[in-house]
Amino acid sequence: MTGAEEFKPESERVTRALRDQIIDGTRAPGSRLVEREIAAELDVSRLPVRDALRDLVAEGLVTPRPRTWAVVREFSASDISDLGEVRSALEVLGFRLAAQRRTRAGLAKLRADLDAELAAAARGDGQAAVSFTQLPSH
Repeated sequence: MTGAEEFKPESERVTRALRDQIIDGTRAPGSRLVEREIAAELDVSRLPVRDALRDLVAEGLVTPRPRTWAVVREFSASDISDLGEVRSALEVLGFRLAAQRRTRAGLAKLRADLDAELAAAARGDGQAAVSFTQLPSH
C-alpha cells in the first residue's frame, strides 16, 4: 500500500458511522444531530462532524437546520415508494447480470444470501435483512 491508500480523512469515518446509524435505524428519522454531541461520542473534533453532516445532507439523509442542529431526514410515503421502485429495478438488473455471469458457487451464494435476507425480513429484523444486501466495502 502507498501512503495515499492508507490515509483516510477522519470525516470519512464519521460519515460512514453516521450513515450506518441512520440506515440501521439507530438514529431515528427526525432525531437531532448535534455536532458537539457526535464529536464527543465518536471522539473527534467538531470539524470532521461538520464535514460528515455536509456530506450526509448532500446524500439526502440529513436535513440541515440553519443556525442550529441538523436532523435525520424523515422520508414521506412517496419518497419510500420511489426508493422501492429504484431498488426493484436495480435488483432485477443485478439478478440479470448475475445470471449471465453465473457460476455454481456464485448462484449458491446468491440463493443463500437471498434466503437469509427473506428470513430476517420475516422475523422483522430489518437490520439483518439490510446487511445481506449491502455491497462489500472497498
